[in-house]
Amino acid sequence: MMSIRRATSWTPWGVLVAAHSALVSALGSTGCASVDPSIWERGDGTWRYDRTPLHAADPETLTAIDGHFAKDAVQAYYRSIPVPASDPTSFEVLTEHEARDRRAVYWGETYRNGQDYYTVKFARAERIPGADPTAYRLLTYDYCTDGKSAFTEGQPVKRDVRLLVGANAKALRPLGKEYATDGARIWCRGTALADVDLASLTPGERNAKLDARDVRGSFVRAKRAHPNNSP
Repeated sequence: MMSIRRATSWTPWGVLVAAHSALVSALGSTGCASVDPSIWERGDGTWRYDRTPLHAADPETLTAIDGHFAKDAVQAYYRSIPVPASDPTSFEVLTEHEARDRRAVYWGETYRNGQDYYTVKFARAERIPGADPTAYRLLTYDYCTDGKSAFTEGQPVKRDVRLLVGANAKALRPLGKEYATDGARIWCRGTALADVDLASLTPGERNAKLDARDVRGSFVRAKRAHPNNSP
C-alpha cells in the first residue's frame, strides 16, 4: 500500500494567510486538521479517503493538503469527491470546510441521508456564490467576509454558507460563537434578529438553553424567548 505524499510547498496569500494562522493559533480548535496517514491511502491502483474510493483525475500526482482536502495536477478534492471547476495550482485550504483558488471560494461538508442516515456520511463541495477569493477572509468563529458581502455557516446541522443580506461587510464583527453585528443589526446563524437592543446584547455559551440576553429578555435559536426570562 502506497503512503500519501504531503504538500511540501505552497504559495502564500500574504496578509490573509497570516491573519488566518493567528486566528487558528488563538482559537486552537478551529482551522485545518493535520493529515492522518490512514485517511488517504492507495491500494490496488485506487485512492481512498477513509476507505471510500476517490476517483482521481491524475492518480500519480494526488497530494494531501490536510485531513479534508487533496489535489492532483487536474483538480482539487474534498474528502472523496472533486471540488467542481477547481484550479489545483492556486488552491488553498482555509478551514476544514472552506478553501479557495484564484477563481472562487469553496465550501465542503458531510451530510447524512435517508435509510443510510446512521451508517453512511456523504460529501459535497460547491462554490460559495458571490464570494471574492482574492479578498475572502475569516473573522472569527462562524463568520467570514470578502469586504463586499458577509457570510456565515448557518445552522450547525446543515452547515451551508449563507449570505448575510444587507450586512455592512466592512463593519461586521463577531459577538461570541454564533452572533455577529455590523453596528446596525445583529445576526445569529444567518438570521437577523428582530426587536433587539444592540447595546445590551450578551451572547451565551454555544449549546446553552438561552443563546443570548438583552435588557428586554432572552433569545433561543435566534428567536425572542419570554421577556426577561432568566437562564
